[in-house]
Amino acid sequence: MNEIERVQKELTSIQKNWADLARALGVTDQVVYNWRSRARIPKGHQVKVAVFLRKSVDWLLTGDNIPRQTENYRGEPDQEKNAAIPRLKMYVDTENYHIIYDPLVEKKPQSFRRNWIHEQGWKEKDLICVYAPGDSMLPTISDGANLMINRGETTVLDGKVYAIRFGREIRVKRLYLRPDGGFTVRSDNPGFDPVEVPANQLDHIAIIGRVVWQSGLL
Repeated sequence: MNEIERVQKELTSIQKNWADLARALGVTDQVVYNWRSRARIPKGHQVKVAVFLRKSVDWLLTGDNIPRQTENYRGEPDQEKNAAIPRLKMYVDTENYHIIYDPLVEKKPQSFRRNWIHEQGWKEKDLICVYAPGDSMLPTISDGANLMINRGETTVLDGKVYAIRFGREIRVKRLYLRPDGGFTVRSDNPGFDPVEVPANQLDHIAIIGRVVWQSGLL
């Protein structure tokens, strides 16, 4: 099975298509058609394709979805017991408001024990690590804190902390449900005012996932 066949199979499994992939990557349908014709993904797009599919680049190239370089807590290679969760930078495409995930190539993936992840009921493919943007969530979350986000949790639970797209910005906020189906977006830092998002304005917000860890469970 080549790269294109793997991508096609995964797109089908997540109920997406090549047009969805093209839009997420900010390329035209013709560009993606050319990839399919050549049966390969250009090197410059491999990481973004893998991130969109919540897979690793190793999986894209070889079919192996377990990252080749992981470490246990003692710094020793231990691929079977540990999962390498990618460290990413998130930003919003200003033209189409899509969320872009870029790998922090200078940083090693965050290593967690697989059995611990499974005990929490999480799926490895849904997990990413990011650095907290700003100080609005002090004292709970410091600026630059290392966070893990579970992108499999996008249904809002009242009072939990989420990574969200808010307009053209990525934010980490505590969300509360409103009676009309909207959200109250709150910061833990009392210096920031809450923002009300009525149900008829939910297009201004997108739930990326729940913040579940920052050097400790949240």
